[in-house]
Order: sequence, then structure tokens, then C-alpha cells
Amino acid sequence: MRSKNNNHLFKGLNMEERRQHQRYPVKLTASITPEVGQAQEAFVTDVSSEGIRLLLREKIQFGSTVSVALMLPDKQHPVSAHMTVRWNRPVYDQAPYAYAAGGEIHRDDSPAWESVVAYAQATQNP
Repeated sequence: MRSKNNNHLFKGLNMEERRQHQRYPVKLTASITPEVGQAQEAFVTDVSSEGIRLLLREKIQFGSTVSVALMLPDKQHPVSAHMTVRWNRPVYDQAPYAYAAGGEIHRDDSPAWESVVAYAQATQNP
């Protein structure tokens, strides 16, 4: 007998349904440095307690680990974390950026990342 529940067929089609943590829109610049290759500037569009969405000029490799350093307006030093790239795709309406990417922040970096999320939350509810 076949299952009447076909939810497994749609897994991955709607990213919103897969998210476990609230996303907060932000407008921040960051420096992204891959394990191999050149650093590049990125524009951060949203953050959550465990993730980040970026706009980039150059594609970053799916599954790779990159270092993210971003400056919060209320900090004197950049906040640094590592992320694993979970998705990337071309964008056509975000010039000068050509790619969007999303990543999962490494758990070891959670304490530092909390300040980024706290900033994002505070800007939503001033």
C-alpha cells in the first residue's frame, strides 16, 4: 500500500518551509574568504541564529567553508565566523552582484554570531 503523504516529493522546493530559525533582514557589508582563493566583498541581506544570506560578485563553491568578517555599526572590530555554503545561484537584478549564496554558521562561532543576530533583531524593533 502506498503512502498518501507525498510531502517527501516537495522537499527542497520551498526554502521557507525548511527554515528552523527566524531570518532578520539586514544591509551589511562583509569580507568573504574561501579556504582556497581570493577574498571578496559581499553584501549581507539577512541573518538568523545559524545562517546568513549573501550577495557576491563571484561564485563560492557549494559545500565549501568560508570565513565571514562583517562590521556592525555599534562595534569597533569585525565579527568573524565560518560558514559552510549550503546553496548558491546566479542573480540577475542585483548589480553589481552576480550571485546569491546561503550558508550555515559553524557552531564553534555561535557566541560571536549572537552579536550579529542581536544587532539584526534590534534594528527590527528599534
